[in-house]
Amino acid sequence: MTTDEFKINSPDCKYAQELAGKASEKVRAGDFVSAIPLIEDAIRLDQIAALNSYHLFRVRCYSKIKQQFPRKAMETYNRATRLQQERFYRDAASSYKEAAAIDPLFLWPLNNLAWMLSTTDDPEECNGVEAVTLALDACEKSNWSCWAFLGTLAAAYAASGDFEKAVGWQQASIQLVPSTHRNEHEMMLRAFQTGQRYVDELHNPAAGGRPAYNWRGVILLAIAMAMAAEVVANLKINPATKVALALSIAITLIAGTIYMAWRLRIKSK
Repeated sequence: MTTDEFKINSPDCKYAQELAGKASEKVRAGDFVSAIPLIEDAIRLDQIAALNSYHLFRVRCYSKIKQQFPRKAMETYNRATRLQQERFYRDAASSYKEAAAIDPLFLWPLNNLAWMLSTTDDPEECNGVEAVTLALDACEKSNWSCWAFLGTLAAAYAASGDFEKAVGWQQASIQLVPSTHRNEHEMMLRAFQTGQRYVDELHNPAAGGRPAYNWRGVILLAIAMAMAAEVVANLKINPATKVALALSIAITLIAGTIYMAWRLRIKSK
């Protein structure tokens, strides 16, 4: 087996940000149709940022042109993560597959299902062969540039009993993994080197523990801020006081949303 077999690509995070910025400009101009291909190209270039912001942006754009399939896929995905954390593995698997079918550009359902099948602590639910197929699909569609997907592929090979490939792909993923997740990925590598599959005892929806983006919380935050802004605008107080009050309300709402997101800890790789 050669190192070429584990060839990977670096995500183009900077260009993805530039494209997202251009998409935002289009949205501000009310041109949601032109914003969609820009944000979709950004998603393809950086799957990590895609999960935590770009997909939500895309949901908004499609909603504005009366297409709801990205929103439906994200709703289904979030349901799957909850079911997985509650250990309803078969129901979670069904929801992950449904989300992937609804929106083929949304690769995280494939990744999370592969991770669940590879790392579950329930031997009856472990299916390394299916996990490898799913993980390969996610890696190919992301151009072998997402450290999270590569780590899942390594875990899948370990679950299928192919520890040589598990070690190779885990070493490849470590080349891209950020420092915040390096310890976990090195621990996975040690397990594979000793002929053991990795078992995720925390039941995370995916390795790495990155929070899945909760678009409902963001939408509720936006609505609350809009309502608060309207109330403040109608108050008969001087402008400086209005500004100070508006800022105070905004900070309180944002802080509350962040706290709730931390409490929920809907995790994803």
